[in-house]
Amino acid sequence: FDLNGTFEIITDLYNKDIEEEKINKNLSLIGKSIDLISKALGRSLSSFELETVTDWYSSENFKHEFIISKINEHSESSRFSVKFLERVLNQSLMKKETPDEKADQAIETIFKAMKSKRTNKS
Repeated sequence: FDLNGTFEIITDLYNKDIEEEKINKNLSLIGKSIDLISKALGRSLSSFELETVTDWYSSENFKHEFIISKINEHSESSRFSVKFLERVLNQSLMKKETPDEKADQAIETIFKAMKSKRTNKS
């Protein structure tokens, strides 16, 4: 009687269930975003575009309100597309991230230590 690998199989099944639950939980939010994007584009979204929008929610990188605000903000643009919107979302996310002062100080300390070691060897 061998149970090797059983825990991994159970873990994989559990993770798949969690992922599916996340998607089902966000279906109405995804639907609202898809509807707004479709109206802005004047057409139905392709399967790739639908998958992209769904990924925004399953990855949890962007909050629903943030996605909606960016759709409303850029829907009148002549360049508006799902790809354009994803770029805007990612750029906005990068701008929101504040630099970690402790990490910056640690990096500065390391560089100073490296520089002083080079100076001492010379």
